[in-house]
Amino acid sequence: MKKTITTFLGVSIGIVAMSQGPAIEWKQSLGGSENEIIYSIRETSDGGYIAAGYTESNDGDITGNNGDRDALLIKFAANGAVAWYKTYGGTGAENARSVLQTTEGGYIFTGSASSDNGDVSANHGGNDVWVVKLDSQGEIEWEKTYGGMYGDAGFSIVPSTAGGYIIGGQSNSSDGDVTENNGMTDCWIFKIDASGTLTWQASLGGGNTDYARKLIETSAGDIVIVGYSDSANGDLTENKGAEDGWIIKLSETGTLIWQKSIGGSGSDYLWDVIESTGGSYVLTGSTTSTNGDVAANHGGLDTWIVQLDEQGVIEWEHTFGGTGYEEGYHIAEISADNYAVFGTTTSNDGDVATNKGENDYWIFAVNAAGAIQWEKTIGGSSWDIALAGTLTSDGGFVIAGSTGSANGDVTENQGQDDAWIVKLKEEGLGVTSMQQNEVIVYPTVTNGPVVIQSESLIEQVTVYTVAGTVALTITGQPATLVPTDIAALATGNYLVEVVSGMTKVTKKIVKK
Repeated sequence: MKKTITTFLGVSIGIVAMSQGPAIEWKQSLGGSENEIIYSIRETSDGGYIAAGYTESNDGDITGNNGDRDALLIKFAANGAVAWYKTYGGTGAENARSVLQTTEGGYIFTGSASSDNGDVSANHGGNDVWVVKLDSQGEIEWEKTYGGMYGDAGFSIVPSTAGGYIIGGQSNSSDGDVTENNGMTDCWIFKIDASGTLTWQASLGGGNTDYARKLIETSAGDIVIVGYSDSANGDLTENKGAEDGWIIKLSETGTLIWQKSIGGSGSDYLWDVIESTGGSYVLTGSTTSTNGDVAANHGGLDTWIVQLDEQGVIEWEHTFGGTGYEEGYHIAEISADNYAVFGTTTSNDGDVATNKGENDYWIFAVNAAGAIQWEKTIGGSSWDIALAGTLTSDGGFVIAGSTGSANGDVTENQGQDDAWIVKLKEEGLGVTSMQQNEVIVYPTVTNGPVVIQSESLIEQVTVYTVAGTVALTITGQPATLVPTDIAALATGNYLVEVVSGMTKVTKKIVKK
C-alpha cells in the first residue's frame, strides 16, 4: 500500500527518466566568414539566455566589427531566437570570457582587451583585463581595464554578497594595478565595487606558469579558484608532474586560506568549480595521469571530476572518456550527488557511445559514485567544441561553444567556426534506488497541493533551489506528514528530493 504525504507546493512536475540522453529541443548557429566562439552562457530572468565570446567576422550573421577580434554578446529568447547581439572592442583584439546578468536586469562581462580606442577607454600595456557593464539591451553603461604593462586577462566574474564583483584571471605584470608577480604568469584575483573601482587584488603563483580559470564565492563568503600550474615554489608547496590542477581558497578580502595541487605525473587541468548542496567543492577538468591523485585513465586526455571537502581534502575522484580526447569544461549540480558535465570528446568507445566526427559536444550525467546515468554526443563531421553549459529552469540543458560542421546535428555553417548553441529537453534528474520502489509526485500542473506517494515509508522531503540552497525540509512519519505551506518561497524553480526506504528520487518543480 502506498504511503502518501501532501505538501502545498503549488508546482508543475518534471518527470525523472533514465535514458540515452535528452533530445535536442532547438539549436542555433551564428557567425560569418571568420571565427566565432562562445565561452559563457547563462539563463536570464525572462527565460532566455545570454552568451559571451568573440567574433572575427563582419559579414553573414555578424556586422559591426570594430577591428581584429571583438567581444561578442548574444541574447537569445527562450525558443532560441536571437533577440539581439552586440560586438564590443577597438582596433585591437578583445574577447568576453564570462558573463552575468546583474540585479538591475543588465549584464556584466569580463575578458581581455588590447585596444585603447573604440569601446575601450584605456590600455595599460599588452592585453588588459576588461570589465564591461551593460544595460538590458547590451548598451555600455561603463567599462574599465585593469592590469599592467604585460599580458593580463579575465576569465571569470562573480557577484559578491558584500557588493561589487570578484574577477579571476591571469597576469604577467608587476606594475599598474598589479602589485607583484611571482614569476612568469600568476593567478590574479581582484575585487571591484559596483562602479568598477578596484578595492583589493592578489597575485598568486610560483616561478613558472599559474592560471586561474574559474572562481566562485562560497556560501560562507570565501572565494574558491581553480586552474592549473606547473610551479612548485612561491605560493605552491608541491608539483606532482607537468601541469597540476590547482585549487586556491581565499578570504572575502583576498587573504590566502589554503591552496592545493592535485594530479599525477601527467598533465592535469581544472576548468570549473561549484559548491555542492553538501558544502563540498566539485571540480571538473581533464587529465592524462594514471597515478598520484588520479586512479584511472581511459586513454589520452580524460574528463576528470573531483570532490574536495572545505579543507581541500579529496573525497572522491573519477575519470571519464574513451581512447581519444575528452575535456570537461563546465559542471552543474542537477540534484544532491548528481551532476551534469559539459565538454568535448573525440572518442567513440569507453564511456562515449557514438562520435559524429572529429570533436563532438559531450554532455553526461553522473552521480558521486561515478556511475554515468546518461551521456550524449552532439555535432557533425568537423570540430564541435562545447566550452559552456547550464541547467535551465524547465529541467533541460543549454550547451554552447563553436562548430566547424555543416551536417549531422548542425544545420548550417557560415564559414570556419560558428558560435553554436544547443538546447536539450528535460532529462532524468537523478534516481538512486537499491530496490523496486515507485515514487509518484502529482498533479503535474496545480495551484493547490502536490501529492507525493511511495510504496515505502517517506522519510524526508527536501526542496532545493536550482542554485543548490535548501529551501525547505519536511521530515515525515510512517503514513502522515503535516502539510507544509511554502507560500513564502519565491516563484521559481526548485528540486524536490524524496527519500523513501532505500530509494532517493529528485524531481524538478516550478512554483507558480
